[in-house]
Amino acid sequence: MKDENKSKAQLIAELQILRKQLKSHKNSSNKALQKSEDLVRIITEHTTDNIAITTFDLKAKFLYVNPSVKQVLGYEPENLLGKSIFDFIHPDDKKTVFPLLKNYVKQKIKKLLVGKENEINETVEFRFRDKTGHWHFMQSSVNILGNQLLAVTRDITEQKLAEIALRESEEQYRSIVEGLMEGIAIHVDQKVVYVNKALKKLLGYRSDKDVIGKNILEFVHPDDREMVSDLINTGLSSKKDTKNSISQKSEERLIRKDGSIIITEVSAVLISYYGKPALMVMINDITERKQTEKALSKSENNLRTLFNAMTDLVFELDYDGTFLTIAPTSPDLVYKSPGEIIGKTLHEIFPKSQADRFLTFVRNCLDENKSAVIEYPLEIGGKTAWFEGKATPKSDNSILFIARDITERKKMDEALLRSESRYRMLFEQSADAILIIKDNRFVDCNYATVKMLGYANKQELLDTHPSELSPEKQPDGRDSYEKANEMMAIAIEKGSHRFEWDHKRKNGEVFPVEVLLTSISLENENFIHVVWRDITERKEAEKKLLESEKRYRTLVENMPDGVYRSTPEGKFIEVNTALVKMLGYESKKELMKIDISKDLYFAESERKQIIDDLKQFNYEKIVVFRLRHKSGREVWVEDHGRIVHDGNGNILYHEGVLRDVTERKESEEKIAELAEFNKSILTSAPVGIITVNKERKITSANKAFADMMGSPNLDEVLESDIELPIFSDENIKSSFQKALEYGQGFEINKLPFTSQWNKKLIINIKGVPQKGKDGRIFGVVIVVNDVTDSVHAEEENAKLEKQLRHAQKLETIGTLAGGIAHDFNNILAPILGFTELALLKAGNDEGLTRDLNQVLKGTRRAKELVEQILLFSKQSEKERKSIALQSLIREALKLLRPSIPTTIEIKQEINPSCPPVLADATQIHQVIVNLCTNAWQAMENGGELTIKLDQVKVDNETAKLHPNLYPGFYAKLSVADTGIGMNEETIDRIFEPFFTTKSIDKGTGLGLSVVHGIVRNHHGDIFVYSEPGKGSIFHIYLPVVENEQQDRQDIEEELPGGTERVMIVDDEPAVAEMVKNMLENFGYQADIFKSGSKAVETFERNPNNYDLVISDLTMPHLTGLDLADRLRKEQKNLPIIIMTGFGDTLTKPTLEHYGVGHVINKPISVKELLPAVRKVLDES
Repeated sequence: MKDENKSKAQLIAELQILRKQLKSHKNSSNKALQKSEDLVRIITEHTTDNIAITTFDLKAKFLYVNPSVKQVLGYEPENLLGKSIFDFIHPDDKKTVFPLLKNYVKQKIKKLLVGKENEINETVEFRFRDKTGHWHFMQSSVNILGNQLLAVTRDITEQKLAEIALRESEEQYRSIVEGLMEGIAIHVDQKVVYVNKALKKLLGYRSDKDVIGKNILEFVHPDDREMVSDLINTGLSSKKDTKNSISQKSEERLIRKDGSIIITEVSAVLISYYGKPALMVMINDITERKQTEKALSKSENNLRTLFNAMTDLVFELDYDGTFLTIAPTSPDLVYKSPGEIIGKTLHEIFPKSQADRFLTFVRNCLDENKSAVIEYPLEIGGKTAWFEGKATPKSDNSILFIARDITERKKMDEALLRSESRYRMLFEQSADAILIIKDNRFVDCNYATVKMLGYANKQELLDTHPSELSPEKQPDGRDSYEKANEMMAIAIEKGSHRFEWDHKRKNGEVFPVEVLLTSISLENENFIHVVWRDITERKEAEKKLLESEKRYRTLVENMPDGVYRSTPEGKFIEVNTALVKMLGYESKKELMKIDISKDLYFAESERKQIIDDLKQFNYEKIVVFRLRHKSGREVWVEDHGRIVHDGNGNILYHEGVLRDVTERKESEEKIAELAEFNKSILTSAPVGIITVNKERKITSANKAFADMMGSPNLDEVLESDIELPIFSDENIKSSFQKALEYGQGFEINKLPFTSQWNKKLIINIKGVPQKGKDGRIFGVVIVVNDVTDSVHAEEENAKLEKQLRHAQKLETIGTLAGGIAHDFNNILAPILGFTELALLKAGNDEGLTRDLNQVLKGTRRAKELVEQILLFSKQSEKERKSIALQSLIREALKLLRPSIPTTIEIKQEINPSCPPVLADATQIHQVIVNLCTNAWQAMENGGELTIKLDQVKVDNETAKLHPNLYPGFYAKLSVADTGIGMNEETIDRIFEPFFTTKSIDKGTGLGLSVVHGIVRNHHGDIFVYSEPGKGSIFHIYLPVVENEQQDRQDIEEELPGGTERVMIVDDEPAVAEMVKNMLENFGYQADIFKSGSKAVETFERNPNNYDLVISDLTMPHLTGLDLADRLRKEQKNLPIIIMTGFGDTLTKPTLEHYGVGHVINKPISVKELLPAVRKVLDES
């Protein structure tokens, strides 16, 4: 047209062509526009989203609302037109929406929005009130549409509720994470932003500040950092969608705060933390394993135009069922990808049966030109998904199909149906009456309700107020209508309410029920669920229980016994008046305040013991124990008690009846004491005591009587009658009969009797009748006294008196012999001493030496005679010396042979090589004589007496069996006889003091107890073996003296001398001179003093003038011991020697007390004196 060379006709022709083209393009555009408008109209009217157009001002009034508003909010679209959106928005949300609208209005006024209509798209969330008054969470996408506002709004209530639940879940998750033992850390942008307590403890830190904000690599060992860094970088840069996928565990080293290195097990998961990608690291306390996973997920949010706010599946189908278009949507909702579906028919995509059903549905919609809804299942990803689809016919003979996933709803519907079925079954079959109330009137009930009220069917009960099925007034006097309304209001307010109510049956009968009202909501409507339970029987039982309790209370309060109920801890729950009085308290209130264990029991352990006894006897037992009266005195009670438990075995309380048995207890104690006293008398009485009843049966007897009868078993006596041998005497029988008939006592003395053991006894019998309170005789007490010993003692008394007179004569002779021996020793002392001195001076004069030796021999024989006299008078006990038992045995047998009958043969088996023993010859001599005497006296009809001596060795095993023996060599002396022998009972007692099996006139004066003592005193032991009729044998063990050198008197020793000064004190001048000459001949200096007092006087003037004192023991005025005591007070360590003519009568303690260093027996030999003097001086 710009070509200026064209003609006008050409230009007109081109213009006409152009007009035709424009007209054709306009017709085509109009058709496309019409089609687009139809599509938008169909989508707008059939979408589930709310689409509205409002005025663009501060009121934002509705100009257009699509039909979905009724489905979502319950409003008819025309009812909203002209109303402001702020009439429906929640007051709290107006604060957000209004400022936003106000801002755009201002920009509009300032014409700042001109040409920017398509650039503004504001999304806002708010709460919108539906027709019922409920609030919905809405999300609205707002665009400017010329001078109006276009809003596409979706109901997001479920999403919001899910978000709230998510926040609560996150809070719960946080508390769980904090409580985990596994260390948890969240790592964002190379920094720790969260750490739980377990990880802080693992790393040795206390505060979050020590960890948060640092790179996790700071806690990793340097050698592992590169590997951990690679893992982190790899995880964060990963392209895979690994979100919420836990990495494989790895072992890494971490460094604690104190520098120590730990091996940890680490795993990580990529999460979104406040909109940012983050790693949640989980660390166990044995390894560090950190692997980073990064999952990138992107979702398509911006759908084209209107579909950007929709999540439904939208597609088009033609009449043949061919897919024309599919809108972009979630892949989870698509059976196959759009590329596999578009252009294909339903039969090419779905199974035939499903395709036939779907195609029929599509054609029906198109044929009827009417929208329709269908529900159908699809198998997607191996799972069945349910969809709800709405088909809308289009003008081009196709349909627009919008489908929504209703799988979860279908599951809920199915669950609801099952629940409703179960509820309906429970509802109809329940034994309790169940009703439903709406708006204070019954709308439903079960068969139990109809039956309970006596009606024919439930239609008679529906649409009635609870008061219409009740009496006019309730038991408390209130109007049933008003009170019923109040009860229902309480249930609605609190959620539930339980109470008792009187209802009325159809026949007018009033009955009580227990009512439970529960407020419930069904499909946004409020109901009250009602349960009735007929409590007629319970009420009657309660009434009877009250009457029973009243009777029980009256009974308990009037009982003379105490009744209680108490807690396991020891507090009274209930008591009666009798118990209060019994324990001395003023009132029940005072008694119920006390602590039972502390205030009623004398020791807290006593109550515990009683409870333990009750548990042992299945929690019920009658026990008697004492309680403390308020005054402090004892109250003995008999408790008929038990422990009561609940269904789980827990103790609820203790209860019982206490009876005051204090008087009975005191009587029982007195009776028991009396019985015990009588029993002790009966048992310990040395006389036999029995009781015999009128049937002549023995009803009681003591052991003394059984022993007397020769019956070892007391039961045998109790089972017998009076026809015992002891009662065979006619005199006893007659006396017993008189005692039973006439009550006459009797006494029979010195009655001979032979027991079952053939033991001959002499007894006294005394009988006393037994009478009851009424004076009736029911038996006889008989006392039997064994007087055998006393009778024999009387017979022996004369013998004893004779022996006593003989013993007194011997004692007098002994005393006389002792005095004679002492005087004779004083005579012999100078003879022996001067003879020895003369012998020392005789030199080589053989004749004089021979004569002096004869004098010495005669003197020594005289000395031995004096020793025998002293032994007889028991004024001498020899020191233990090494003695040969062989000669001692021969000497004893020589002494005994004349007194032993010739019918007894004596055998000797003496080992001559048996070593000597360290012993007192006199005592061992007496032991041999005693044992031999006992042996021959046991053989009155003859026999053999054998004496053996040998050396034996006691080994360790034998020593263990006999504690008085030790390992080593012993001399074994055995004395055996073939006499009558002894039984075991006698053997057990033969070594007891004063025990003998012989008569008094056959004793030796030295019992076996003395023999036993002598042997034990010599560190030996004695054993005996015997059998009745086979004789006896005694074995004596005495330790031998090893390597003992015999004294050799024929070896002359050099006598020691000295130069010390000696004080000699003796009232016999000849003895004093003899001692002085002995000492001076060997270099000593000696002074003689005839009295002790003179010696003391001289010594006190110059205590250091004498080195030794030799004094006689027996002197007038001052004895040798008294003299020693006086002199040692002046000079503590003064050596002293005592001379005596009475033998070894001084004991070792006595000598030590007076400081005596040595004792020399008179007559004194120079060979005894000089060594003794030297020894005492040297030891001082």
